[in-house]
Amino acid sequence: MTIYFNPKDSTLHDDGGDDSVHDLPLWPQGMTVATPEQINPPITLAAAQTSQLAIIAAAFAAASAAPVADSTGLTWSGGFDSAQNIYGAAQLAQAGGATNVTIFDAGNIGHSLTIAQATAVAASVCAAYQSIFGKYQGMKVKIAAATTVAEVQAIAW
Repeated sequence: MTIYFNPKDSTLHDDGGDDSVHDLPLWPQGMTVATPEQINPPITLAAAQTSQLAIIAAAFAAASAAPVADSTGLTWSGGFDSAQNIYGAAQLAQAGGATNVTIFDAGNIGHSLTIAQATAVAASVCAAYQSIFGKYQGMKVKIAAATTVAEVQAIAW
């Protein structure tokens, strides 16, 4: 099998294993045997950056949603939304005059916490999210500043 390159439209054509195919009338004129670079063109810096940004975005999404253990050893759902929901529940309970609020952990088990305890849980989840978010933002800056494909590809979560 030989792969040919059509310089008119930069397309590749496979002869299907029959070297005489390129002599047929329908075969594009001016075809040449494709070089390795034409078959597998080197990745551009911009393409590498786009690809690496997608990879770290997926890693960030997974890491930011990972459960977070608080100082008592209980595990809570991670992420910004979780921190906001826990804090919001504590604030609403307090606004309603309650001294305790039920918050559900990562295993969906309810825990009756004081407003201060619930606020501390929200702070723990938020701190974990902020740390991961900071890492993500830093990696995005490094990818944007990279000047070679190898440099971009070396940036890993």
